[in-house]
Amino acid sequence: MHTNSMDTLSQKLAEEAEAAPRSSTEERWQQHLARTTAILAVIAAMATARYGGAGANAILFQSKESDAWSYYQAKNIKLAVIEAQGELGQALAATLPGHWALELYTQQRAADAERLQRERQQLRDEAEKLQKKKERYTRQADRFELAFIALQVGVVLCSVAGAARRRWMWMTSIVLGVGGVVLVLNAFFLFI
Repeated sequence: MHTNSMDTLSQKLAEEAEAAPRSSTEERWQQHLARTTAILAVIAAMATARYGGAGANAILFQSKESDAWSYYQAKNIKLAVIEAQGELGQALAATLPGHWALELYTQQRAADAERLQRERQQLRDEAEKLQKKKERYTRQADRFELAFIALQVGVVLCSVAGAARRRWMWMTSIVLGVGGVVLVLNAFFLFI
């Protein structure tokens, strides 16, 4: 009887000894899993913040671009009116030669037309610059959003992997995390 209980005790100790390395391995894996989840969550939070900032800048530059194109159109209309006034002055000057006031009026309209053409070109250049900035911020926002999605799915998979004790899910979350980091870098530098 005494031998039987000793055998049982020794079996239990052997089983616990075999389980101990697994337990510490399992514990290390759980720690890595927790770190992975935290890292992915922090990067996802950063991507979300940058997504919001890039989106806000895209809206801001859309508004500025719209204003610039409106000013450009206003200059076009003003230029058309001044050119028409200049043509009218030339026509009147042709019918009334030597009338100094008409000649002066025509010269002033021509000078105004040249000034407006320069201003109009400057406005066009400015509107095109604003359009490029808006497009850059829009592309950045799109890429930050995709990065956030990839990272968030990685966080969810890490959580499920821990609960289900599935290492392949954890590995998948790491792959998604790496993809999310690449997308974040792409959002900053727009290399794709």
